[in-house]
Amino acid sequence: MKFNDRAALELANTIVPLYEAKKSPFDVQSCETILPEGMKPKSKEHALYLFYAAIGNFAVDAEIFYGSTRKFYKTNSQYFKPQIIIEEFNEEADDFSEIIRIVNEEKVTVSPELISVVKENLGGRWWEIGKRWWNNSIELEKYDNDPRNIFEEDDTIDSVFKKLDGKRHPKTKIQNGFRGMKQKIGNMFINQYIDAGIAKVKDPENAKVPIDYHVINLTIARGILTDFENGIRDAKITDYLEKEYPRFYKEYDISALNFGKAIWQLGKYSCSYNNSNDACPIEKCEKIIDSSTYFTSGKIVIIDNPRGC
Repeated sequence: MKFNDRAALELANTIVPLYEAKKSPFDVQSCETILPEGMKPKSKEHALYLFYAAIGNFAVDAEIFYGSTRKFYKTNSQYFKPQIIIEEFNEEADDFSEIIRIVNEEKVTVSPELISVVKENLGGRWWEIGKRWWNNSIELEKYDNDPRNIFEEDDTIDSVFKKLDGKRHPKTKIQNGFRGMKQKIGNMFINQYIDAGIAKVKDPENAKVPIDYHVINLTIARGILTDFENGIRDAKITDYLEKEYPRFYKEYDISALNFGKAIWQLGKYSCSYNNSNDACPIEKCEKIIDSSTYFTSGKIVIIDNPRGC
C-alpha cells in the first residue's frame, strides 16, 4: 500500500478552509454537538451524556443513534449516572451468566434489566451497548464517577488513550480501561471532549482521526491510498491509515481535528453514491467503493462511479 501525500494535501487544501468557515457542505451541526434540552455545555451532565453516547455509537447510523439517545435522556436521565446504574442494575440472571466481566478481580454479571432498558430505547447492537454501559459505569468509579477526571493537567492524546483502551491481562484476565474504547471509539471520545471544550490535552495537534468506512471510502476515491489488493480486509487498511494520516498531519502542519471531521462528513453526507446529492465541493472521483459488497462480505471492491463524489 502507498499513501499519496500530494493527493492528501490537495484534498486538505480544498476542504479544510470550507470546514473551518462552516461553508457548504460543512454548514450543518454535527449530531453529537446537539445537546438534550436544558443541558449546560461543559457540565458534568454534558460529560456523562457524551461518554455514554460515545460507547454506544457503533454499527449504527449516528443521526439515528444520537437522536434516540437525546430522547432517552429526556425521559431517563438517571441512566446517564454511573452510581444509579450500579445500584439499580446489580442482579444476577442465568440468561446472562455468560456475560462475565472481571473488574478488580470480581466477577460482574450484566443485569438483564439494563439490557432491556438499552434495547427498548437505543436499539443498535443493544446487547453490547448494555454490557459497555454497565462495565464502564464501574470503571468510572476510579475517576469519582466523572469522565472529565480521565483528563489530567499534563495529559497528552496518547496518555489519555492508554487510560481508555480496555485490555485484559493475558494471565489474570483482569481488564483495565473501558470496554469498547478502542481506536475508533476511544479517539472519537477524546476528540469530542476537546471539541466541546470539556477537556484539554497538551498536544491537541496530535489528535487521532478515527478511521471508519466513510474515511476509507473517500481516501481511496481521491487516490490518497493506492497499490492495495482488491478484497483486502478493512483492518489492514485501517491499521495502515492510522499510521499514515498522523504522519501526514505532522509533516504538513494540517489540523487533524478539522481535516478528520471534514473528510468524514464529506464521505458520509456529500457522496452522491451514498446520498444522491450534488453537495460535494471537489471534482468527480474516478472510483468508489462498492458498499454493498463491503458490508456483506467485509471485502472492498472498486467500481466505476460516473456520478462522482
